Amino acid sequence: MDMNHMFKYYYNDETKDHIVLKEWSKPFRETPKFAVCNKVQTKMIVCTSQDALLIDFEKDKKGFELDIDDCTGLSNIQVILAGEKNFYIFANKQEGKLGYYLLLISMANPSVENMQFLLKFENKLDVRDCDLYLLKEKPLDNEEQIFGRK
Repeated sequence: MDMNHMFKYYYNDETKDHIVLKEWSKPFRETPKFAVCNKVQTKMIVCTSQDALLIDFEKDKKGFELDIDDCTGLSNIQVILAGEKNFYIFANKQEGKLGYYLLLISMANPSVENMQFLLKFENKLDVRDCDLYLLKEKPLDNEEQIFGRK
């Protein structure tokens, strides 16, 4: 197996062969370090620090792919998160410029048209240690984003 496949691995029984679940249409440049799914595991984002790929198994049984880094210019990806209705990606570069970039992608209909930058702030800081959290307001049922870094 290589880093161009998502596969099922039987860790309790090493005698069973791996089963390839998905072969990426565009190979990753490095081994993916992030992966998040929606609750029912029909949509997911897999990414490295330089590449981000959204896979939607509802649109296509083989997995419709949306290349997020090609569509947005994001790189130096630090954190990805799945809320109940949206995916969130925090990156430190866009089009090679340092900054804070927080991208929201709707899970209902993931597409380029349904991507929105919640934060787009150019600066000279290279971020390494950060995290992203969601808080939920019960009466309003809204997702709130919170970003933290050291």
